[in-house]
Amino acid sequence: MFWSARKPRTHKRRPVAHSPCMRGGQNAYVLSPGARSIEQCFVQAYQQCQARALAVTWMGVDAGTASTFTIEKQGNNCQLLQSSQSYVLGHTNAQSEISSCQGLTQTTDSLILKCGSGEDILIPRSESCGYVYPQATEQAEACFMQDYRQCYGAALGYEPSGTLGYSFQIDFTCKLTVVVSSSQSRFPCTSLAQQADGLHALNCGTLGTIQIPARP
Repeated sequence: MFWSARKPRTHKRRPVAHSPCMRGGQNAYVLSPGARSIEQCFVQAYQQCQARALAVTWMGVDAGTASTFTIEKQGNNCQLLQSSQSYVLGHTNAQSEISSCQGLTQTTDSLILKCGSGEDILIPRSESCGYVYPQATEQAEACFMQDYRQCYGAALGYEPSGTLGYSFQIDFTCKLTVVVSSSQSRFPCTSLAQQADGLHALNCGTLGTIQIPARP
């Protein structure tokens, strides 16, 4: 993967957050949830050549790269730029490096940009719907159920007690998996159902059916 900023020699990095799709010049930064609407905003803006910006951070153990992709209209042409900064142990390099991008493609599971030397930059399409615990709202469950129905990559955390927790994950084949936080054991589930008392992850291996209550 090519980056205009020098890549620190650390563990493989992965995108972990998106900024809001905003008018060019603004650079607010938020974590998921919301990545789904953000990417749709940015793709639509690119198709219509509207000034917008998208920020993505690739994080490693002790280093990473922060990039902002900006859409600009110059005359009759639409230009897509990448501005990147690398950081190590919390120290960001002062100088940004800017390169031009040749295009943006949306696939089932990724946004693909060709920048700099033309190598593909992959931004996985997925979002975190949040956590369900006593202070949770129903928005997290509604987000996760919608993503499941549309086979969109998503994650939902559920903590039924102070020591036991689950992470439910959906991939783009509509496969539902639950990860037990304490042991990191993974169990496939046959399906997800929404009922009056909450979400039900059905037949999750030896865990059986797990209820995620609507009002925990």
